[in-house]
Amino acid sequence: MESNIQQAYLIRDEKAQAANTAKRVGALLAALCADVADHDTRVAEIEENVAETKESVAETKKRVTGIEESVAETKERVTGIEENVAETKESVAETKERVTEIEEIVAEIEESKDDLPAIDISAGFAVLDSYNAYDKCGIYRLTFASGAITAGILVVTSDNKGHVIDQWLVGNYTIRDGVVAGEHRDGAHTICVRSYGIMPSSSAVTKGQWTAWEYALCIDPTQPEEESKDDLPAIDISAGFAVLDSYNAYDKCGIYRLTAYDGVITAGILVVTSDNYGHVIAQWLVGNYTIRDGAVTGEHIDGAHTLCVRCYGIMPSSSAVTKEQWTAWEYALCIDPTQPKEAYAKVVKWSGKVVDGILLQQLSAGAGTPGQVVWDKGHKTFAFETTSGSYFNNWGTRTDYQTGMWTADAGQWSAGLKAGVFYSGDDGSLWVATSAAELERLTGSDVVDAALSADSENAVSNAAVTEAIIKTNSWTTEE
Repeated sequence: MESNIQQAYLIRDEKAQAANTAKRVGALLAALCADVADHDTRVAEIEENVAETKESVAETKKRVTGIEESVAETKERVTGIEENVAETKESVAETKERVTEIEEIVAEIEESKDDLPAIDISAGFAVLDSYNAYDKCGIYRLTFASGAITAGILVVTSDNKGHVIDQWLVGNYTIRDGVVAGEHRDGAHTICVRSYGIMPSSSAVTKGQWTAWEYALCIDPTQPEEESKDDLPAIDISAGFAVLDSYNAYDKCGIYRLTAYDGVITAGILVVTSDNYGHVIAQWLVGNYTIRDGAVTGEHIDGAHTLCVRCYGIMPSSSAVTKEQWTAWEYALCIDPTQPKEAYAKVVKWSGKVVDGILLQQLSAGAGTPGQVVWDKGHKTFAFETTSGSYFNNWGTRTDYQTGMWTADAGQWSAGLKAGVFYSGDDGSLWVATSAAELERLTGSDVVDAALSADSENAVSNAAVTEAIIKTNSWTTEE
């Protein structure tokens, strides 16, 4: 019995111990499950944090890349700015040197100027009539009010043959019936010209008489040139005008008297200037001159007044001026009493080639198309001939040659050659329009050849031009 009881106690104790153990295991399992759940939560949070960190790192890398690119661009800009600064410093230094040179030249010119001899015009302008001889050539100051006021400048010159005396009256004057009047317009600027015959009379100037005054220039907004110097330095042009080529530097700027016959005759005035940046040297040739193929020749027309201009490149070449080369001479002003004003100096250059029986296309030659302008005798119009042998009725400079454009329909044809225009061929020939559709060769005819034979420069002589104008004296300008 006692052993059974002990056995029962043992069993009871073992069951109690087992129950306790089960409770502990259950508690441990519950705690472990809780830890596992908490761990899963933390792992999920860590994974989220890792994903966010990766995105942040990617964005940071992009930003870093952008910053690096920006830094590279900034470095390039800084390099460019540094180069520009260096170039600007060099340019400023060069400009300062040029300014210094120009200031020195201006100072020399200012120092060399004397007071011009004065002519009192208080009693009127008839006093200028006596300035009609070679020894009167020069530059004068016109004064009134006992010399207190300078009213203008008078330039007296002759031509390179001594045929006439020319007067150029610079100031603010009014011409009435060929006479300079005592009135003026505030703010106006004028150049008035006339000629006095020294040699036997010509068609334009009578020996021993003055021509009527006329305007060579009449404008309001510009200022007159600074006063010229008395006792101007002389340039002898007896051997030709090539001597003027050497007047192509800053230290050559000034006003010169062009002389002939050992300085007895003043044949004109040369003004040499630069621009406000010193890029070019400009020459202004005042007198009575004729330009042929871009060069000033030894011929002139009695009674004419011309202003010829050209430029010499000092700085690197531009589209208009080549460095260390002169441009061709051009007329800035030309008054010729022997010719209709609408006809004078209107010369159009062309190839001189005449074609016939061609296929003339109603198409335009594109810009830059190689070729030349020809006269189409059959269609009575100028045309553009390409190097490949095609012909077009329109091209970039067509309006220089005619007012209209040829069309296949005769009822619409309106090429319209220009009246008052000389057409000059590259072969030296000279042509003129006798109607809106007829072009006549002047050179090469028996009438004109005699006049041309005396011209040593193989250019169109005054006689030939005059005859051409007489033959077409019914022209009216179409421009």
